[in-house]
Amino acid sequence: ISECMNDTFQCRNGRCISNLFLCDRNDDCPDGEDEDVQTCGPCLNNYYRCSGSKVKCLEPRKLCDGKKQCLDGGDEEDCACNQADHHCENGRCISSMYLCDGKQDCPLGDDENAKNCVPCLNHGFRCPGKLSICLHGSKLCDGRRDCLDGSDEFNC
Repeated sequence: ISECMNDTFQCRNGRCISNLFLCDRNDDCPDGEDEDVQTCGPCLNNYYRCSGSKVKCLEPRKLCDGKKQCLDGGDEEDCACNQADHHCENGRCISSMYLCDGKQDCPLGDDENAKNCVPCLNHGFRCPGKLSICLHGSKLCDGRRDCLDGSDEFNC
């Protein structure tokens, strides 16, 4: 069996396919090894795997953010909001589960601002400052500074 050129993947039967066809959820090798866990590896939780990439897994907040991180732009497709989503000020949609979670998921940060996070949900803690982010109660006194001023670790 001859070797494949750079930017290609060799199937077990010797066939060479472009790396763009790796991990794209379509079997291009006869035995499907271009899509299996040994080739593609797992992406964590609900992370998105870019087509044609063995290692590029994007966290959910990077989907539909107006920036193409995947070569094929798949991270910017199918971005319509549903009723359960939060509509960011720039038009992007994020799952409501990311609203007021202490991490800026909307590009303009409106998922963590005082307008959307008053009061903090689920007995959350509001960090002082410009962003006025809310932290889930589990992030209080956990040994990690989540607020810029570290106030989530005071009085523990």
